[in-house]
Amino acid sequence: MSSSGNRSSASLFTTRLWNGKYKELKVPVSSRLQAERLLADGERVDGSSLFKGMVESTLSDLYVAPVYKSAFLNPFGEPSLEVTCRYLTRESTLVPFAPDSILQNAASLFRRNSGCDLWALGELEFFLLSDPASNLYPLPRQRGYHASGPFVKSGAVLDEMVRYLMQITGAIKYAHSEVGGIDEVRSDLDEIKGKCGEQLEIEFLPTPIEDAGDYLVLARWLIRNVAYRHGCLATFAPKIEEAWPAMVSTCTWKCAAKGIMRCCIWASSPRRPAASWAAFAHTPIL
Repeated sequence: MSSSGNRSSASLFTTRLWNGKYKELKVPVSSRLQAERLLADGERVDGSSLFKGMVESTLSDLYVAPVYKSAFLNPFGEPSLEVTCRYLTRESTLVPFAPDSILQNAASLFRRNSGCDLWALGELEFFLLSDPASNLYPLPRQRGYHASGPFVKSGAVLDEMVRYLMQITGAIKYAHSEVGGIDEVRSDLDEIKGKCGEQLEIEFLPTPIEDAGDYLVLARWLIRNVAYRHGCLATFAPKIEEAWPAMVSTCTWKCAAKGIMRCCIWASSPRRPAASWAAFAHTPIL
């Protein structure tokens, strides 16, 4: 538990059902006993508000229980301990319709029936949008792939995102600029209209699939917060304008058993809305 003067606090994070965004419960902590109770028992939440139409208001009590290994110190503002949680029923079982519960149950079923462990990694592509700043060293159209400064202006922001993610997860492979660069966004949305944008990517290392799911949700939360602190907006929308490159979300799955790893790739984009699987490739586990 992190403290500042006589103040301590913790935030319990859970994943929203439909859009993968964090839900947050802030808990001020005044004593060690309270901290131990919170970490041991979790906290009660209103399931009918979190899962509208799926939990009856008369039976709405759910509980959020912390996953200890997910704990990290919030890098923004006053320090506090942040912990990812799982939704539990009153019988202390996983809520069956929560996205992390579905993933965890699927991984357990796969492990039990195949004797293999399922690992995964994600590649997050996003546009970082900001107000136009300088006309010096413009980024040539469709030439942003692996470009460096001063042609790419968002290098320092990307560095901060990667540094925080590496400190928290230890599972970042690399980051780089992608193909797209937008001089001026044409949109009816005041939030993004007239802004310039650079396409970026952060790729993770393979981890157990339950952890990989948590890392992707955490990364989107952290990317948005870092962007906001720099007066920018990060969007994971697959397509911002018709003339500009689409962003492809990719997840690589690795099935490990007896020293052999089988790899398959799932990817989606506006042109390929359905999942597509690559042929299995056999690679010794390093």
